[in-house]
Amino acid sequence: MTQAFGDRPLPTTAQEVLCTGDTCYEVTTALYVTPEVLNDPPRLAYYLTHGIGLWPEGEPAFEPPLPIDPRGK
Repeated sequence: MTQAFGDRPLPTTAQEVLCTGDTCYEVTTALYVTPEVLNDPPRLAYYLTHGIGLWPEGEPAFEPPLPIDPRGK
């Protein structure tokens, strides 16, 4: 997964992007999990909660990378 997601804290990416003029917005996000994550309940819970933007109180949130402009700009 490192090849696809680099050093991102979670294997997420923009699933759909909506562009208006020169500005694009992420509409939906996809979370990718491996069989190993599915078999590790605490890690799966972490991925699922953090993947939809829920962080425990006091835990710093990360700034997700900007989505790739689908128009190639």
